[in-house]
Amino acid sequence: MRTRVALTPLGWGTLLTALALALAWWVIGLRDVLYLAAVLTALLPLAALIAVTPALLAGFRANITTSSPTPHAGDPLHLSVGLTHRFPVPLRAFITLTLGRQERTVPVRIRARGVTHVRVEWAAPSRGPAHAAVREVLTRDPLGLIGARTRLDARIPLLVLPRLVDLPLLPRAPHVRERGSEGRTTLRSPSGFPGGALRAYRSGDALRQIHWKQSARQGEMLVNLPESERETDTTILLVTSSEGYRTPAEFDDAVSAAATLALHWLNEGRTVRLHHGLTSQVFTEEGPILRHLAVVRHENRPPEEAPTGAVTAIAGTLTRRVSEQLAALTPGVVLALRTIPSVGIPRGWHLENLGANGAGDG
Repeated sequence: MRTRVALTPLGWGTLLTALALALAWWVIGLRDVLYLAAVLTALLPLAALIAVTPALLAGFRANITTSSPTPHAGDPLHLSVGLTHRFPVPLRAFITLTLGRQERTVPVRIRARGVTHVRVEWAAPSRGPAHAAVREVLTRDPLGLIGARTRLDARIPLLVLPRLVDLPLLPRAPHVRERGSEGRTTLRSPSGFPGGALRAYRSGDALRQIHWKQSARQGEMLVNLPESERETDTTILLVTSSEGYRTPAEFDDAVSAAATLALHWLNEGRTVRLHHGLTSQVFTEEGPILRHLAVVRHENRPPEEAPTGAVTAIAGTLTRRVSEQLAALTPGVVLALRTIPSVGIPRGWHLENLGANGAGDG
């Protein structure tokens, strides 16, 4: 714990005023001006004594807790700070809190006995590892001329998860039919959300399994797929190449879309296979995939293992390289922040634009 003493802006003003008065006395020789300069000068060591004594003798201690060690980016986060000291009287001070790269100074009156609690509400920073900390305690003299800053080391680690976007950002379109390799027909909306699963009628199937309305539309007998036969895997391809994102915030938007889709499918009891860079991993629970996406960074290379089956791809700008990468995969859905007019959407793929103002100009 270190203490550093410094003049405040008012203290510097007082010192410069005293020097100016001393110079004026030297020029005009008026004794009253010299007395005033002496009084102002004497205030500074007295103020330093008043400010430094509590800082040296109080033995400030602080601890910090948070309402959640894994908040979502942008969500309200409550920090609770407990402060104690050994000084026999209450002290007025300022504490400096940091959260990620953000900083805030809060006035506080620390009791003489017991713990003084300070509660501050903050917005969680961008996704990724971060720390919430009490950096220092500042004590001042009553006139505010001198400040004594006592360094503290109370901190708590956080892992900020991707923010979740509203699902209406991914509009639902009328269901389309996809024929599987085993005679299985899957009803899926172009936004990637499952709409049900059917297969062709087989001898021995119960009549109660027949989906009469869809059978009439398709012109063939279709039955609802039993739960044991349903496809439960979903695949998300997160494009991480830096050329497709103008700013880090855009990449965070793409990660947020991936997190939202993943949670939607996991809540339906499906598994999610996530591809990006050199990583391909299957997730069955929300916590692990959110923590994984919290630390994803740019990787300027395609997945080491190519995704199979229907894919939901998420990208920033649909560049030519991304389009070529998608063209080599089974057609699915691509969610992009913007498109480039000269770059076409791969054949068979359905585009959903995540940009607030429609397709960008690239």
